[in-house]
Amino acid sequence: MSRTVKRKVHEENQSLTLGGRSTQTWLPPNDVFSLAAWLSPLKGVFMEGASPVDRAYLSAGLVNVSSLKPTIVLRSNCASRRTSYYPEPATCIMEIGKLESQFVSPTKRSITIRDIAREAHVGVGTVSRVLNGGKQVRQSTLDRVSAVMQEFGFRPNAQARRILRGRSEMVCFILSNRPFLHPLHAGILHGVEACASSLKHHVVFVAVHGSEECPAAQLSLPPILLEQGWTDGVILAGAIYTNLIRRIETLGIPFVAFGNNVFGSRRRRHFDQVGYDGTQAEFAAARYVIGRGHCSVAFVGDINYPWFQEQHRGYLRAMAVSGLRPLSMTARREAAFVEYGEWAGPQLLQRTHPPTAILAGNDEIAFGLWRSLRRRGVRIPEEVSLIGFDDRETALLMEPPLTTLRVPTNEIGHACMTLLLERLRRPNMPFAKRLLPTQLVERESVRSL
Repeated sequence: MSRTVKRKVHEENQSLTLGGRSTQTWLPPNDVFSLAAWLSPLKGVFMEGASPVDRAYLSAGLVNVSSLKPTIVLRSNCASRRTSYYPEPATCIMEIGKLESQFVSPTKRSITIRDIAREAHVGVGTVSRVLNGGKQVRQSTLDRVSAVMQEFGFRPNAQARRILRGRSEMVCFILSNRPFLHPLHAGILHGVEACASSLKHHVVFVAVHGSEECPAAQLSLPPILLEQGWTDGVILAGAIYTNLIRRIETLGIPFVAFGNNVFGSRRRRHFDQVGYDGTQAEFAAARYVIGRGHCSVAFVGDINYPWFQEQHRGYLRAMAVSGLRPLSMTARREAAFVEYGEWAGPQLLQRTHPPTAILAGNDEIAFGLWRSLRRRGVRIPEEVSLIGFDDRETALLMEPPLTTLRVPTNEIGHACMTLLLERLRRPNMPFAKRLLPTQLVERESVRSL
Protein backbone atom coordinates (compact mmCIF):
# COMPACT_ATOMS: atom_id res chain seq x y z
CA MET A 1 0.00 0.00 0.00
CA SER A 2 1.53 3.37 -0.98
CA ARG A 3 1.92 6.25 1.43
CA THR A 4 0.31 9.62 0.80
CA VAL A 5 2.20 12.85 0.50
CA LYS A 6 0.82 16.30 1.15
CA ARG A 7 1.08 18.95 -1.53
CA LYS A 8 1.28 22.67 -1.18
CA VAL A 9 0.64 24.66 -4.36
CA HIS A 10 2.09 28.09 -5.19
CA GLU A 11 1.29 29.74 -8.48
CA GLU A 12 4.68 30.40 -10.05
CA ASN A 13 5.91 29.98 -13.61
CA GLN A 14 9.03 27.87 -13.13
CA SER A 15 10.34 24.53 -14.33
CA LEU A 16 10.82 21.40 -12.17
CA THR A 17 14.08 21.52 -10.24
CA LEU A 18 15.65 18.70 -8.22
CA GLY A 19 19.25 18.65 -7.03
CA GLY A 20 20.29 21.26 -9.61
CA ARG A 21 18.65 19.39 -12.50
CA SER A 22 15.50 20.40 -14.37
CA THR A 23 12.79 18.33 -15.97
CA GLN A 24 9.03 18.34 -16.39
CA THR A 25 6.45 16.20 -14.68
CA TRP A 26 2.73 16.15 -14.02
CA LEU A 27 1.12 16.33 -10.59
CA PRO A 28 -2.56 15.43 -10.09
CA PRO A 29 -4.90 18.10 -8.69
CA ASN A 30 -5.75 16.31 -5.42
CA ASP A 31 -4.71 18.00 -2.19
CA VAL A 32 -3.54 14.58 -0.95
CA PHE A 33 -2.28 12.14 -3.58
CA SER A 34 -0.44 8.84 -3.86
CA LEU A 35 3.30 8.70 -4.30
CA ALA A 36 2.70 6.19 -7.07
CA ALA A 37 1.25 8.98 -9.24
CA TRP A 38 4.58 10.77 -9.54
CA LEU A 39 7.22 8.13 -8.71
CA SER A 40 7.57 6.78 -12.27
CA PRO A 41 8.18 10.14 -14.08
CA LEU A 42 10.77 11.14 -11.48
CA LYS A 43 12.72 7.86 -11.54
CA GLY A 44 15.27 9.12 -14.04
CA VAL A 45 15.92 12.24 -11.97
CA PHE A 46 16.73 10.22 -8.88
CA MET A 47 18.81 7.59 -10.68
CA GLU A 48 21.79 9.77 -11.59
CA GLY A 49 24.05 10.35 -8.61
CA ALA A 50 22.16 7.85 -6.42
CA SER A 51 23.96 5.16 -4.40
CA PRO A 52 23.97 1.55 -5.71
CA VAL A 53 21.30 0.47 -3.25
CA ASP A 54 19.16 3.51 -4.12
CA ARG A 55 19.38 2.62 -7.79
CA ALA A 56 18.45 -0.96 -6.99
CA TYR A 57 15.35 0.09 -5.13
CA LEU A 58 14.40 2.75 -7.66
CA SER A 59 14.59 0.15 -10.40
CA ALA A 60 12.19 -2.00 -8.39
CA GLY A 61 9.84 0.89 -7.64
CA LEU A 62 11.21 1.66 -4.17
CA VAL A 63 12.59 4.89 -2.73
CA ASN A 64 15.16 4.91 0.06
CA VAL A 65 13.71 7.84 1.96
CA SER A 66 16.56 7.94 4.49
CA SER A 67 18.92 9.17 1.75
CA LEU A 68 16.68 12.13 0.74
CA LYS A 69 16.44 15.56 2.29
CA PRO A 70 13.45 16.26 4.56
CA THR A 71 11.93 18.65 2.01
CA ILE A 72 12.38 18.53 -1.75
CA VAL A 73 10.96 21.36 -3.90
CA LEU A 74 9.51 20.29 -7.22
CA ARG A 75 8.68 23.10 -9.68
CA SER A 76 6.39 21.78 -12.35
CA ASN A 77 5.04 23.14 -15.58
CA CYS A 78 1.58 21.58 -15.48
CA ALA A 79 0.69 22.93 -18.94
CA SER A 80 3.05 20.35 -20.42
CA ARG A 81 0.29 17.77 -20.09
CA ARG A 82 -2.54 17.43 -22.51
CA THR A 83 -5.13 18.11 -19.81
CA SER A 84 -4.51 21.38 -17.98
CA TYR A 85 -5.72 21.21 -14.40
CA TYR A 86 -4.38 24.63 -13.49
CA PRO A 87 -4.78 27.87 -15.38
CA GLU A 88 -1.18 28.66 -14.57
CA PRO A 89 1.95 26.58 -13.76
CA ALA A 90 2.50 25.68 -10.14
CA THR A 91 5.22 24.88 -7.62
CA CYS A 92 4.63 21.82 -5.45
CA ILE A 93 6.43 21.16 -2.17
CA MET A 94 6.64 17.42 -1.50
CA GLU A 95 7.09 16.76 2.20
CA ILE A 96 8.88 13.45 1.76
CA GLY A 97 10.93 13.60 4.94
CA LYS A 98 7.82 13.26 7.12
CA LEU A 99 7.08 9.73 5.98
CA GLU A 100 7.26 7.19 8.80
CA SER A 101 8.71 4.25 6.86
CA GLN A 102 12.25 3.96 5.54
CA PHE A 103 10.94 2.57 2.26
CA VAL A 104 8.04 3.97 0.26
CA SER A 105 6.57 1.65 -2.33
CA PRO A 106 3.59 1.89 -4.66
CA THR A 107 3.63 -1.92 -4.71
CA LYS A 108 5.30 -3.06 -1.48
CA ARG A 109 8.09 -5.58 -2.06
CA SER A 110 10.18 -7.40 0.53
CA ILE A 111 13.97 -7.12 0.51
CA THR A 112 15.39 -10.23 -1.10
CA ILE A 113 18.67 -12.08 -0.83
CA ARG A 114 19.64 -10.71 -4.27
CA ASP A 115 19.24 -7.13 -3.02
CA ILE A 116 21.56 -7.87 -0.09
CA ALA A 117 24.11 -9.53 -2.39
CA ARG A 118 24.09 -6.54 -4.76
CA GLU A 119 24.63 -3.97 -2.01
CA ALA A 120 27.29 -6.07 -0.21
CA HIS A 121 29.10 -6.72 -3.53
CA VAL A 122 29.02 -10.49 -3.08
CA GLY A 123 27.30 -13.41 -4.75
CA VAL A 124 23.92 -14.77 -3.73
CA GLY A 125 25.65 -17.97 -2.62
CA THR A 126 27.79 -16.02 -0.15
CA VAL A 127 24.73 -14.41 1.42
CA SER A 128 23.13 -17.85 1.63
CA ARG A 129 26.18 -19.22 3.46
CA VAL A 130 26.05 -16.29 5.90
CA LEU A 131 22.39 -17.05 6.61
CA ASN A 132 23.29 -20.68 7.27
CA GLY A 133 25.94 -20.00 9.87
CA GLY A 134 28.76 -18.29 8.00
CA LYS A 135 30.86 -21.39 7.41
CA GLN A 136 33.58 -21.00 4.74
CA VAL A 137 33.01 -17.22 4.67
CA ARG A 138 35.83 -14.81 5.52
CA GLN A 139 35.20 -12.74 8.64
CA SER A 140 35.41 -9.44 6.74
CA THR A 141 32.83 -10.63 4.21
CA LEU A 142 30.64 -12.01 6.99
CA ASP A 143 30.73 -8.66 8.79
CA ARG A 144 29.94 -6.69 5.62
CA VAL A 145 26.99 -8.88 4.64
CA SER A 146 25.66 -8.87 8.21
CA ALA A 147 25.89 -5.07 8.35
CA VAL A 148 23.92 -4.72 5.11
CA MET A 149 21.22 -7.13 6.35
CA GLN A 150 20.94 -5.20 9.60
CA GLU A 151 20.83 -1.83 7.81
CA PHE A 152 17.89 -2.85 5.66
CA GLY A 153 16.12 -4.99 8.22
CA PHE A 154 16.44 -8.09 6.06
CA ARG A 155 14.58 -11.17 7.26
CA PRO A 156 14.93 -14.48 5.37
CA ASN A 157 11.75 -15.81 3.81
CA ALA A 158 11.13 -18.95 5.85
CA GLN A 159 8.43 -20.22 3.52
CA ALA A 160 10.69 -19.93 0.50
CA ARG A 161 13.53 -21.69 2.33
CA ARG A 162 11.19 -24.55 3.22
CA ILE A 163 10.04 -24.92 -0.36
CA LEU A 164 13.58 -24.89 -1.74
CA ARG A 165 14.90 -27.38 0.83
CA GLY A 166 11.80 -29.54 0.91
CA ARG A 167 11.81 -29.31 4.72
CA SER A 168 10.22 -27.18 7.39
CA GLU A 169 13.29 -27.27 9.69
CA MET A 170 10.78 -27.82 12.49
CA VAL A 171 10.59 -30.76 14.91
CA CYS A 172 7.64 -31.67 17.11
CA PHE A 173 8.35 -32.77 20.69
CA ILE A 174 5.41 -34.84 21.96
CA LEU A 175 4.99 -35.34 25.70
CA SER A 176 2.54 -38.20 26.17
CA ASN A 177 0.47 -38.55 29.34
CA ARG A 178 2.86 -36.59 31.54
CA PRO A 179 2.66 -33.16 33.21
CA PHE A 180 4.55 -30.40 31.41
CA LEU A 181 6.79 -29.68 34.41
CA HIS A 182 7.94 -33.28 34.83
CA PRO A 183 11.65 -32.75 35.60
CA LEU A 184 13.05 -35.69 33.63
CA HIS A 185 11.16 -34.91 30.44
CA ALA A 186 11.74 -31.17 30.85
CA GLY A 187 15.47 -31.93 30.86
CA ILE A 188 15.15 -33.98 27.68
CA LEU A 189 13.16 -31.20 26.00
CA HIS A 190 15.86 -28.70 27.01
CA GLY A 191 18.50 -30.89 25.36
CA VAL A 192 16.42 -31.24 22.19
CA GLU A 193 15.89 -27.49 21.95
CA ALA A 194 19.55 -26.65 22.59
CA CYS A 195 20.70 -29.03 19.86
CA ALA A 196 18.02 -27.84 17.41
CA SER A 197 18.84 -24.18 18.03
CA SER A 198 22.53 -24.75 17.34
CA LEU A 199 21.56 -26.29 13.98
CA LYS A 200 19.03 -23.53 13.12
CA HIS A 201 16.03 -25.81 13.60
CA HIS A 202 12.92 -25.13 15.64
CA VAL A 203 11.07 -27.24 18.20
CA VAL A 204 7.32 -27.20 18.79
CA PHE A 205 6.07 -28.70 22.06
CA VAL A 206 2.71 -30.48 22.17
CA ALA A 207 1.05 -32.58 24.86
CA VAL A 208 -0.93 -35.70 23.96
CA HIS A 209 -3.28 -37.52 26.33
CA GLY A 210 -4.95 -40.85 25.71
CA SER A 211 -5.45 -44.19 27.38
CA GLU A 212 -3.47 -47.27 26.48
CA GLU A 213 -6.69 -48.99 25.39
CA CYS A 214 -7.69 -46.30 22.87
CA PRO A 215 -7.56 -47.57 19.25
CA ALA A 216 -4.67 -46.00 17.38
CA ALA A 217 -6.92 -44.55 14.66
CA GLN A 218 -9.00 -42.73 17.29
CA LEU A 219 -6.06 -41.23 19.14
CA SER A 220 -6.31 -37.44 19.01
CA LEU A 221 -3.25 -35.65 17.60
CA PRO A 222 -2.62 -31.91 17.12
CA PRO A 223 -3.10 -30.41 13.62
CA ILE A 224 0.64 -29.76 13.24
CA LEU A 225 1.07 -33.53 12.86
CA LEU A 226 -1.99 -34.18 10.75
CA GLU A 227 -1.23 -31.55 8.11
CA GLN A 228 1.63 -32.46 5.82
CA GLY A 229 4.66 -30.19 5.62
CA TRP A 230 4.49 -28.57 9.05
CA THR A 231 7.10 -30.73 10.75
CA ASP A 232 10.01 -32.81 9.53
CA GLY A 233 9.96 -35.31 12.38
CA VAL A 234 8.80 -36.17 15.88
CA ILE A 235 10.48 -36.89 19.20
CA LEU A 236 8.34 -38.96 21.58
CA ALA A 237 8.63 -38.72 25.35
CA GLY A 238 6.41 -39.34 28.36
CA ALA A 239 4.44 -42.57 28.69
CA ILE A 240 4.74 -43.94 25.14
CA TYR A 241 2.02 -46.51 24.54
CA THR A 242 1.81 -48.86 21.55
CA ASN A 243 -1.18 -47.04 20.07
CA LEU A 244 0.74 -43.73 19.90
CA ILE A 245 3.65 -45.34 18.06
CA ARG A 246 1.26 -47.04 15.62
CA ARG A 247 -0.56 -43.73 15.04
CA ILE A 248 2.65 -41.85 14.26
CA GLU A 249 3.78 -44.65 11.93
CA THR A 250 0.56 -44.35 9.89
CA LEU A 251 1.37 -40.69 9.24
CA GLY A 252 4.71 -41.61 7.69
CA ILE A 253 6.60 -39.08 9.83
CA PRO A 254 10.14 -40.01 10.96
CA PHE A 255 10.35 -40.23 14.75
CA VAL A 256 12.68 -41.03 17.62
CA ALA A 257 11.35 -42.37 20.93
CA PHE A 258 12.70 -41.99 24.45
CA GLY A 259 13.28 -45.72 24.65
CA ASN A 260 13.06 -46.24 28.44
CA ASN A 261 9.42 -45.13 28.44
CA VAL A 262 8.02 -47.29 25.64
CA PHE A 263 5.30 -49.63 26.95
CA GLY A 264 4.28 -52.98 25.48
CA SER A 265 5.87 -55.48 23.13
CA ARG A 266 6.52 -52.91 20.37
CA ARG A 267 9.39 -51.47 22.36
CA ARG A 268 11.53 -54.25 20.82
CA ARG A 269 10.38 -53.57 17.28
CA HIS A 270 11.91 -51.41 14.59
CA PHE A 271 12.09 -47.69 15.27
CA ASP A 272 14.78 -45.30 16.46
CA GLN A 273 15.29 -45.07 20.22
CA VAL A 274 17.49 -43.09 22.60
CA GLY A 275 17.62 -43.61 26.35
CA TYR A 276 19.78 -44.47 29.33
CA ASP A 277 21.07 -47.90 30.28
CA GLY A 278 18.85 -48.61 33.30
CA THR A 279 19.91 -52.23 33.56
CA GLN A 280 23.59 -51.43 33.80
CA ALA A 281 22.89 -48.51 36.13
CA GLU A 282 21.06 -50.62 38.71
CA PHE A 283 23.61 -53.39 38.38
CA ALA A 284 26.33 -50.85 39.26
CA ALA A 285 24.30 -49.46 42.18
CA ALA A 286 23.73 -52.91 43.65
CA ARG A 287 27.39 -53.82 43.27
CA TYR A 288 28.27 -50.51 44.93
CA VAL A 289 26.35 -51.23 48.15
CA ILE A 290 27.42 -54.90 48.12
CA GLY A 291 30.98 -53.68 47.92
CA ARG A 292 30.32 -51.57 51.00
CA GLY A 293 29.52 -54.74 52.97
CA HIS A 294 25.72 -55.01 52.51
CA CYS A 295 24.40 -58.54 51.94
CA SER A 296 20.66 -57.84 52.41
CA VAL A 297 19.78 -55.46 49.60
CA ALA A 298 16.21 -54.68 48.49
CA PHE A 299 14.79 -53.19 45.31
CA VAL A 300 11.57 -51.10 45.37
CA GLY A 301 9.66 -50.18 42.20
CA ASP A 302 6.50 -51.17 40.31
CA ILE A 303 7.86 -53.28 37.42
CA ASN A 304 4.72 -52.69 35.37
CA TYR A 305 6.59 -49.56 34.31
CA PRO A 306 9.16 -50.47 31.65
CA TRP A 307 11.97 -48.38 33.13
CA PHE A 308 11.61 -50.15 36.50
CA GLN A 309 11.64 -53.50 34.67
CA GLU A 310 15.03 -52.68 33.17
CA GLN A 311 16.44 -51.54 36.50
CA HIS A 312 15.10 -54.62 38.26
CA ARG A 313 16.89 -56.87 35.75
CA GLY A 314 20.16 -55.16 36.59
CA TYR A 315 19.51 -55.59 40.32
CA LEU A 316 18.73 -59.30 39.91
CA ARG A 317 21.87 -59.82 37.86
CA ALA A 318 24.04 -58.14 40.51
CA MET A 319 22.52 -60.24 43.29
CA ALA A 320 23.04 -63.41 41.26
CA VAL A 321 26.65 -62.57 40.47
CA SER A 322 27.27 -61.90 44.16
CA GLY A 323 25.50 -65.09 45.27
CA LEU A 324 22.91 -63.16 47.29
CA ARG A 325 19.18 -63.66 47.64
CA PRO A 326 17.11 -60.87 46.06
CA LEU A 327 14.56 -58.96 48.12
CA SER A 328 12.15 -57.20 45.74
CA MET A 329 9.07 -55.02 46.33
CA THR A 330 7.67 -54.78 42.79
CA ALA A 331 3.90 -55.18 43.19
CA ARG A 332 1.53 -53.15 41.03
CA ARG A 333 -0.18 -50.33 42.89
CA GLU A 334 -2.32 -47.47 41.60
CA ALA A 335 -0.44 -44.85 43.59
CA ALA A 336 1.96 -41.99 43.11
CA PHE A 337 5.62 -42.89 43.44
CA VAL A 338 6.05 -41.14 46.80
CA GLU A 339 3.07 -43.06 48.16
CA TYR A 340 4.53 -46.27 46.74
CA GLY A 341 7.69 -45.68 48.75
CA GLU A 342 5.68 -44.94 51.90
CA TRP A 343 3.78 -48.19 51.40
CA ALA A 344 6.95 -50.26 50.79
CA GLY A 345 8.87 -49.01 53.84
CA PRO A 346 6.79 -50.78 56.55
CA GLN A 347 6.56 -53.93 54.39
CA LEU A 348 10.36 -54.20 54.29
CA LEU A 349 10.75 -53.58 58.04
CA GLN A 350 8.34 -56.45 58.81
CA ARG A 351 10.57 -58.98 57.03
CA THR A 352 12.34 -61.58 59.18
CA HIS A 353 15.61 -60.22 57.88
CA PRO A 354 15.05 -56.53 57.00
CA PRO A 355 17.37 -55.08 54.37
CA THR A 356 20.37 -53.03 55.34
CA ALA A 357 20.32 -51.22 51.98
CA ILE A 358 17.45 -50.28 49.66
CA LEU A 359 17.62 -49.40 45.98
CA ALA A 360 14.63 -47.18 45.06
CA GLY A 361 13.36 -47.14 41.47
CA ASN A 362 13.51 -43.33 41.43
CA ASP A 363 14.07 -40.39 43.76
CA GLU A 364 10.34 -40.00 44.45
CA ILE A 365 10.11 -43.57 45.76
CA ALA A 366 13.29 -42.93 47.74
CA PHE A 367 11.68 -39.86 49.30
CA GLY A 368 8.61 -41.89 50.29
CA LEU A 369 10.86 -44.56 51.83
CA TRP A 370 12.91 -41.90 53.64
CA ARG A 371 9.77 -40.31 55.09
CA SER A 372 8.28 -43.67 56.11
CA LEU A 373 11.46 -44.92 57.77
CA ARG A 374 12.02 -41.66 59.66
CA ARG A 375 8.49 -41.80 61.07
CA ARG A 376 9.31 -45.23 62.49
CA GLY A 377 12.56 -44.07 64.04
CA VAL A 378 14.82 -45.80 61.53
CA ARG A 379 17.96 -43.77 60.95
CA ILE A 380 19.52 -43.28 57.50
CA PRO A 381 22.25 -44.36 56.85
CA GLU A 382 23.09 -45.66 60.34
CA GLU A 383 20.49 -48.46 60.18
CA VAL A 384 19.44 -48.53 56.51
CA SER A 385 21.34 -47.22 53.50
CA LEU A 386 19.29 -45.73 50.66
CA ILE A 387 19.99 -45.08 46.96
CA GLY A 388 17.66 -43.27 44.54
CA PHE A 389 17.54 -42.89 40.75
CA ASP A 390 17.27 -39.78 38.46
CA ASP A 391 19.04 -37.17 40.67
CA ARG A 392 16.22 -34.69 41.08
CA GLU A 393 16.24 -31.64 43.31
CA THR A 394 14.55 -33.57 46.12
CA ALA A 395 17.72 -35.65 46.47
CA LEU A 396 19.54 -32.63 47.87
CA LEU A 397 16.65 -31.57 50.11
CA MET A 398 16.60 -34.84 52.04
CA GLU A 399 18.55 -35.24 55.27
CA PRO A 400 21.02 -36.76 54.77
CA PRO A 401 21.43 -35.85 51.06
CA LEU A 402 20.52 -38.81 48.87
CA THR A 403 23.06 -40.92 46.99
CA THR A 404 21.50 -41.50 43.59
CA LEU A 405 22.05 -42.29 39.91
CA ARG A 406 22.04 -39.28 37.61
CA VAL A 407 20.20 -39.62 34.29
CA PRO A 408 21.81 -37.45 31.56
CA THR A 409 18.57 -35.82 30.40
CA ASN A 410 20.14 -33.02 28.36
CA GLU A 411 22.44 -35.46 26.59
CA ILE A 412 19.50 -37.74 25.84
CA GLY A 413 17.62 -34.82 24.26
CA HIS A 414 20.67 -33.90 22.19
CA ALA A 415 21.06 -37.51 21.03
CA CYS A 416 17.34 -37.70 20.09
CA MET A 417 17.65 -34.61 17.92
CA THR A 418 20.87 -35.80 16.32
CA LEU A 419 19.45 -39.23 15.51
CA LEU A 420 16.30 -37.71 14.02
CA LEU A 421 18.37 -35.50 11.71
CA GLU A 422 20.40 -38.55 10.68
CA ARG A 423 17.17 -40.32 9.84
CA LEU A 424 16.06 -37.38 7.69
CA ARG A 425 19.36 -37.38 5.80
CA ARG A 426 19.48 -41.17 5.46
CA PRO A 427 15.90 -42.48 5.49
CA ASN A 428 16.99 -46.04 4.62
CA MET A 429 19.63 -46.46 7.31
CA PRO A 430 19.12 -49.29 9.87
CA PHE A 431 17.07 -48.43 12.94
CA ALA A 432 19.22 -47.41 15.90
CA LYS A 433 18.99 -47.82 19.67
CA ARG A 434 21.41 -45.61 21.57
CA LEU A 435 21.90 -45.95 25.31
CA LEU A 436 23.71 -43.35 27.39
CA PRO A 437 25.40 -44.22 30.70
CA THR A 438 24.19 -42.90 34.06
CA GLN A 439 26.43 -41.54 36.81
CA LEU A 440 26.49 -42.62 40.45
CA VAL A 441 26.37 -39.48 42.61
CA GLU A 442 27.72 -40.32 46.06
CA ARG A 443 26.32 -38.27 48.89
CA GLU A 444 25.57 -39.26 52.49
CA SER A 445 22.76 -41.85 52.47
CA VAL A 446 25.00 -44.97 52.20
CA ARG A 447 27.41 -46.23 54.83
CA SER A 448 29.88 -49.12 54.94
CA LEU A 449 29.23 -52.08 57.26
